[in-house]
Amino acid sequence: MTDAPISPLRRRMIEDMTVRKLAARTQEGYIRAVKGFSAFRGASPDTASAEDLRRYRLHLVASGAGVPTINHSLTALRFFFLVTLRKLSLTEDGARFQLNRALALIEPFPYYSPLSTGRLTVAIDATTKRWEDFLNPIVVRTKLVIAGLFIIAYEMLERAIVERITSFYSIGFDENGPFRNPEYERKVLSLDPKGKRDALRSSLVWLEQHGVLTRHDIDQFITIKNVRNEIAHELSSLIGGTREPPIDDQFGPTMVLLRKVELWWIVNVEIATDRDSAHREIDEEQVVPGTIMAMQILLDVALGNDEEAFRHLKAFQRRRNNSSDKDG
Repeated sequence: MTDAPISPLRRRMIEDMTVRKLAARTQEGYIRAVKGFSAFRGASPDTASAEDLRRYRLHLVASGAGVPTINHSLTALRFFFLVTLRKLSLTEDGARFQLNRALALIEPFPYYSPLSTGRLTVAIDATTKRWEDFLNPIVVRTKLVIAGLFIIAYEMLERAIVERITSFYSIGFDENGPFRNPEYERKVLSLDPKGKRDALRSSLVWLEQHGVLTRHDIDQFITIKNVRNEIAHELSSLIGGTREPPIDDQFGPTMVLLRKVELWWIVNVEIATDRDSAHREIDEEQVVPGTIMAMQILLDVALGNDEEAFRHLKAFQRRRNNSSDKDG
């Protein structure tokens, strides 16, 4: 590092590296890698796109850089985009529930495919790259967080599909859960296409019959469920880098289906049967189900910046303190 004036962006990156106790030599290498990327683009690195990153990797290969140099540059850029810039905006039709960009920051380059640039074809050593990723705490932690968030989102969706209907047909509760109305057996479980009275399959048919979900929605759910099972059963392979996590196209649709199911119950059952709300006009776009709110908080805490992450905690602490003052 030099005593020359540095930009606020570089200063923030240096602070991020210092807080994480990266060695001085590592910090110098990371700064040098980001400067090289900026020089290649001729613009500030914080405006780069995934295509810019792909072209830069091809540039490194074409310029004759060795595998260690390329891997070091990519690791530095992952740190810069993931930690310093925190470019993890989550959008799905206007909502912040899409992990495509987060995943793009973990693996923004086709590491495991041979690359052709004119007459030059280079095959990166996949085994070396997998070990490097496996030993890189930033890559491993982010993969674990994203896999965990996706599994949580799926479990919320499955519970919404099954337990909302179970509660609707309940006539009481004890320590073991709800007492089911006999109609649940006749009107729900009997709908299982396989005739095995499976609660999930039966509930999906019930929701389709009542116009909550379409056949396309159900097909989408089955795809989501298969991805969830693959992640849960093959997590070590996904984290170890031998396979790519198939999450990028499924997180957004999971949240869309969760909101769709929850919103139907809120509008058509909870509000419709509430004496004070039944005759009020409801703007469904302004209704935020509790599960969606909980997932948003998890996303902010796990993937947001520190300000976003602590905003919810501070708000909770203020409410707790206000409540304590009133009780006192």
